Amino acid sequence: MEFCGKSYYVIYFELEIFYQQLYKTQWWGAINEIVNNLRLKRLPLTEAQLHEQFKKKFGFKKAMKCKSIPFGMKSAVERGLSAVFHTFSRKTSSSTINVSDEAGYAIFHHAALHNRVSIICQLWNANFNVNQRRFITFSQGPTPLHLAAQACSLETTICLLCFKADYTLTEKRGWMPIHFAAFYDNICIIIALCRKDPSLLEAEATAE
Repeated sequence: MEFCGKSYYVIYFELEIFYQQLYKTQWWGAINEIVNNLRLKRLPLTEAQLHEQFKKKFGFKKAMKCKSIPFGMKSAVERGLSAVFHTFSRKTSSSTINVSDEAGYAIFHHAALHNRVSIICQLWNANFNVNQRRFITFSQGPTPLHLAAQACSLETTICLLCFKADYTLTEKRGWMPIHFAAFYDNICIIIALCRKDPSLLEAEATAE
């Protein structure tokens, strides 16, 4: 179509006619009726609901291990179980959530590695540090943005940039997230970072 001297493509979907009709359009009417009949579920989940969620994802044996809050939270983050993570967050303090595991990774790092945007949004809303470094003795560890660039977690990278993550921070080798993306051949991450700051294309590592 033409509008103000410019050409536009128009996509038209017929949902329902304006006037009341006896028979609804098949797919739209069916969806509406299903949504209206859905039972409201509120968070946090009950203990039984938590166990059922874990049992569906991991089986009975691992579901029993997930009763431990640190192990259960890590498992929920890896599989993107947002409701489960929210429930665990309500049960424990922020300092407990932020504890690093034996490899130095905190919950924020696992969420970045596994591209779990919904978990990252929950952590950001709870005022967690978006530039939190992986714990490495006597060294500067990578931030969640470094790990997202390494793992090619595009949605997480964009989300972290929206939350004003510092894309100029370096880790122990002097690499910024753009260097991780280049090293691991993650072109979509390079594009996302360069759209944020085109000068990153010429950025050099600070290590000697």
